[in-house]
Amino acid sequence: MSKNLLIADRLDDLITKAGTTGVAIAAATGVSTTTISDVRNDKRVNMSADTVAALCRHFNVPTDYLLGLSDVPSLDITVQKIHKATGLSEKAIRVLKSSSNSDDIRKNRIDFLNDLLEDPATIYELALVYHEYKSHIRKVHEIEKIEYDNPIALESKPTEKYNLIRCNNMFELFLENQAKLWKEEK
Repeated sequence: MSKNLLIADRLDDLITKAGTTGVAIAAATGVSTTTISDVRNDKRVNMSADTVAALCRHFNVPTDYLLGLSDVPSLDITVQKIHKATGLSEKAIRVLKSSSNSDDIRKNRIDFLNDLLEDPATIYELALVYHEYKSHIRKVHEIEKIEYDNPIALESKPTEKYNLIRCNNMFELFLENQAKLWKEEK
């Protein structure tokens, strides 16, 4: 993906997530609607430092994020450093840093992750189970879409949806049981 297209996508995402329009952003930032439109449509190659700064201030994101130099839209330097060092998402970092949970729960999370990351075989097994789980979830969603679009289409196969939902429930139970067994072994 070109750097300009990445910037266009980032700006478009920020505007969409804010639930606003390019015209409203232009009015709020002093950046022309033409500039915003050109950037969003990948027609503008360069933006002035003032334009980048105004947009980043408005959306409360670092310039590195808008310019595609970072994948973390947080201004929190600690979050940015942790992401750079680990590749964890901003949401994952915030969950780990969360002070709303008791210290015991937070410590258990950290211990669990440390144990998990220190055992490559367990990571591999969980990745396989997770892949199977996601595959079954996709199948359930496909069937639900077919059922929604054409309810008669599944009348001849009433057990297919039931079997996939049952399989989904079994995977959830399997994951819970594996986590319990793994904790007991440690």
